[in-house]
Order: sequence, then structure tokens, then C-alpha cells
Amino acid sequence: MEKREKIVPSSQEEESENITPLSKGGWGDQNPIIMIIDQFEESFTMCDESTCETFFKRLIDLLNTHSNLRIIIGMRSDFRGRLREYKNLVVRLDKPYINIEHLNRKEIEEVIVKPAQKSGMDIESSLKQQLINDVEDYPGSLPLLEDTLTQLWQETRNQGERFLTLKTYEDLGGIEGTIEKRAKKVFADLDEKEREIAKRIFLELTQVGDTYDIRRRVCLNDLVNQYHTFEQLNTVSQKLASDKNRLIVRDIQTQSISYKFVLVFLCRVNLFLLAKLLREKRTKKLVDLVEIINDQPSKIQIDVVHEALIRHWQQLRQWQYQYRAAMVTERKIEEEGQEWHNKGRKSADLLQGSKLGEAEEYLKNYGHLGMLDGVAEECINASSRQDEIRRWRNRGVFGFVALMAIVATFFAIDSNKRAKVATLKEQAATVKNLFPVEPLEPLVLAIATTGDNLNAWQVPKVLPEVRSSLYAAIDQVRERNTLEGHQDYVWTLAITPEGNIISGSDDTTVKVWSPQGTFLHTLQGHQDIVTTVAITPEGNIVSGSYDNTVKVWRGFKVSSLLKVGCERLRFHPVLLSVASVDMEDEAKSEAQTAEIAAKTCLKYGGWSDEEKAEFLVRKGFAIAKETGEIKAANRKLKAAKKLDKELDIKSLQQ
Repeated sequence: MEKREKIVPSSQEEESENITPLSKGGWGDQNPIIMIIDQFEESFTMCDESTCETFFKRLIDLLNTHSNLRIIIGMRSDFRGRLREYKNLVVRLDKPYINIEHLNRKEIEEVIVKPAQKSGMDIESSLKQQLINDVEDYPGSLPLLEDTLTQLWQETRNQGERFLTLKTYEDLGGIEGTIEKRAKKVFADLDEKEREIAKRIFLELTQVGDTYDIRRRVCLNDLVNQYHTFEQLNTVSQKLASDKNRLIVRDIQTQSISYKFVLVFLCRVNLFLLAKLLREKRTKKLVDLVEIINDQPSKIQIDVVHEALIRHWQQLRQWQYQYRAAMVTERKIEEEGQEWHNKGRKSADLLQGSKLGEAEEYLKNYGHLGMLDGVAEECINASSRQDEIRRWRNRGVFGFVALMAIVATFFAIDSNKRAKVATLKEQAATVKNLFPVEPLEPLVLAIATTGDNLNAWQVPKVLPEVRSSLYAAIDQVRERNTLEGHQDYVWTLAITPEGNIISGSDDTTVKVWSPQGTFLHTLQGHQDIVTTVAITPEGNIVSGSYDNTVKVWRGFKVSSLLKVGCERLRFHPVLLSVASVDMEDEAKSEAQTAEIAAKTCLKYGGWSDEEKAEFLVRKGFAIAKETGEIKAANRKLKAAKKLDKELDIKSLQQ
């Protein structure tokens, strides 16, 4: 048998520089070597940055060492941008990309019929045509087709039939309903505690993505925490992975134990037994013991049975949307906890400052979900204890009375800040919850919430949730367009202060579009893929390309977003709403929100003095008409006159 050395070391002690990628024996340069790496995108989603770089370095070492080596990489096209971040590897991939297009009807038919024939099954013509119709022109449908055919085969076999029928397909729920129906049934059959654990498992197996979520492998042992024991997690995961349910897969990894370890083990357990075995030369017993120990599982890796489950089970998609922010924060805290653990759990590496504050805020808002792993929990608890000790030590220099006063003041301010942050986050969440109802109301509330945040002394910066709700609200009322014009993949975008859209593409061009999506201009000059575009403070467009040049072309801050939002509402009557005591509670609340939004636009909306004056006049007229409060109306008119001395209020009144 040919001897092959390891490509990846089995322990951290092995240094990458000391590893020979492939042994010379039997791998002569005259023989071609083909290495196929599928699902290459998991290099980015399943590994940290250090592991990813090490893996790529070793691939490059392989290519440099063996001129007869050819590597074929299978990767989803939406990860090409991530691959380009590793230029040393990209330059070694000197062959053109082969884009695997969506299957045509004939190819889909082969995917359906040939596996059925090999398994001794026949398929109804009506079912075949229905499957082709359901899959054709349906992006990402092949995983669903695979799962559906598997379910069809199992159901038909259970019925003792040899024909795959349209009726069985329809009973299963069709191409989209098969996996949804199975997941709902499996989840419903669990008891309440098991559902809680299953919910956590599915969320842990989801990797939050920028475009859409993807699968994520995790070690079941790492999920143990104060809420869920290993026995509970193991029991539920076994049910989800059973042959009947097939929602996840379990990979049990066994630990390798040497004879030396066995001898030490025997010495500790029974010296008499060890002496007896050695005296009688019963080495077979040692071999048997090694095999027994090797069969004991040490790690259980779990994964969803297919990424189609993440995309097409509506209950899981709802959980993903509901706990998206929690999942992102959780993974970040777990990485920090693991880093603390790997460094020897030293006090110097515990969480401090904003990181500890973020972790404690997570526990307050999402701790009840029980999603943090045990190491992260221990890290937070140890960090909190250290932070409390540090606080008391710092306070020791003050007198007792002064200490109590400072502590009381600190906690009062901290409590006030937390309350304000909670209110702002709640308002931001309300904005997004209103989208399905009516797009205008959430925009008004988003502007008012942003203004409230900007004016809040307790919160010096605009919260990410508030910024996100304002952006989303503006997006809801924006005209939706598909901007077509590039001849290849679009990898980078930027927005100018005026709202123009800048896009860079593989077709070597930069294009400029109006805020409404109208094509304005093509900037030509690059000789290779445009990877980055940006906007300077002066409004110039900067683009970077793989042709090794950066070009400057003449021509998103919260303030910019507010300007866009306020401009869209400047002439809308909603900003003229006036709250009065005789209103119903709901109407009064909406009017008060509109008043806050109006004040925010006047202060932060970027309106000129003339525009502010014109708005104040209309506001004054609205107050006089709706409430009859002439004094309040006159105050608005006087304020307008101060802003625009040339304003003819009398003519506007007429």
C-alpha cells in the first residue's frame, strides 16, 4: 500500500511548515493527481479566519510542490467575493470559472427517472411531468427535489408498491410541502421541553448570512449549559435524526487511545490484573480493551439533513427572523468565551467594558432562550464577578457616605440609560412590525424614534436597532426597481449623499443610477473586475479593480437617512397632525408621534430656512383649523417669519 502523509495535522503541536503535503512514494510527477473539493464555501462558514488561512496556505503548498496536481473546486457562486479576499489562492486558480447553470427540462427528467430505475421503481408519467413543472425555473429547487424523491421512494416502499404516483406526491405536500410537512409533524410529536430543545438545536444549526441563512455544523457536547444537559440534547437529537424523521444527521466521532494510555489506565485500575496479563502474555486482552475504549463516543457532530430545511420550513424561518439579533450576538459572545478558554481561562482575558456590557445585556434580553454554550456562560459569570470586585476596589478610596452617593447616582444613571435604550429598541421593533400593515406609519414612527434617540442625553449614539428601523422604513416606501445594465456579476455598491446608486461589476464597469433606479452613466476605464466602490466626503466616486488600479471619478450616515425620509414627508399631511385631548387614545398617540417626527425633521432633516418656514406656516394653519388654538398657531407663524423675513404670511393665509 502506498504511504501517504497527513495533509492536516492531528494535533496542534504539528507545525504547518514541517508537514510534507504528499509523500514522494508513488506520487511521481508523471502521473496526474486530481483533488476534488466540494462545498468549498464551508471554508468560510465553518472555519475561523486563522483556520481558513492555514487551509488555503496548505493548498498553495500542495500546488507549488506538485506540478502534476489539479484541484477542482465546487463552490456556490455567491461566495466568489469571499474567495477573492484570499489573493494568494486566487492567483493559483488560473483556469476560468465554469458556471453550472440551472438544469433544463431534459436534465431534470434524468435526475428524476434514472435514480428511480436503478432502485427498481417505475414512475407515473403524470408525476414526472408535475415534478418537472414544479422544479423548472425554481432557483434552489434541486435540494427540495432530492428530499421529495427520497420521501416518495420511502412512502412507496412502505406501501408495498413499485410505482411512484402523483397521488403520493400530492399527499406529501408537493415540492415545497414535503419537508415542511415532515418537520411540522416531527416537532408536534415532541413534548414541551423537547420542543424547546429542538428549537434551540435548529437555531444553532443555522449560520446567519448577509443574503440568506445557511447550514452550520456544531458539536452537540458544546451545547451543554445550565438549561440543557447532554442527556436531554442527546435524546432530542436522536429523535430528530432517526430514520423515520431525518431532519438532522449525527456524526459520532470516536477518540483514539494508544496502548500506552491503556497501560496507564490498567495501572490505575488494577495492578494485579496488569501483572496477570503481562505474565500470561495475554496481549489479545489489551487489543480488546483498546477496541472497547475506541468505541466510546467523545464528540457528536450534528447538522441539518439538508439546507432546504433552513430555507423552506416556515416555522424555522420565523424563529430565524425573531431571534436574528440574538443569534449574531450569541455567536460573538461564544467566540470570545472560547478564546478565553483556549488562553487558559486567565483573568486578564475576561470580558471588560463594552464587551461585558453587551454580554450582560444579551443575558437580560435573551438569556431565557438558553442558547449560550457552557463556556460562554462561565466566561460571563467570571467576568461579572471580576468587574464587581474591580468596582469595589476602585470605590475604596472614597469615604463611606460619598461611596454610597456615587453608587446610588451611578445605578440611577445606569438604570435610566437602560430604560431609555429599552424604550428605543421597543419603538424600533414596532416600526418593523408595522410593515405588513401600512408603510407610511412606520416611517413616521422611525423618524420620531431617531429624533428621540438623537435628543436623549443618556444615549450618546444612535442605536443600531434605531438606525436599522429607519433604513428599513425608508426602504418600504421607496419605489422598488430592478436595475439592469451590467453584463456580469455585480459585487459592490455604494450610495452617494444625493441618493444615487453606484455599482461595480465583473464586466469592468462602474454604473451610476438615480435614487429611483434610472440609469444615468457608465464609467469605463478599468481593465479587470471592479471589486470596490466608495464615496468620498466631497461626493467623488472611488473604485478599485483587479487591474491593480484605483480610479477617482468626479461626479450613510444617519443624517443622510433622515434627510431622505424627511424630504419624502415634507409635503405629506401626516406631519401636520395635531394631538388634542378629545382624541381617542390610538389617534392621539399617532398624532403625538407625528409631532415628534415633525420636530425631528425641522432640526435634523436638512431643510433650508425657507423650507422650514413654509412648513411652519402650514403647521400653524393646521393647528388653527384642528384645535382653534390661535396663540399656538401664531407662534408657528412668528417662528416662520424669523426664518424667512421675506415670507408673505398674509398671502399664504388667503
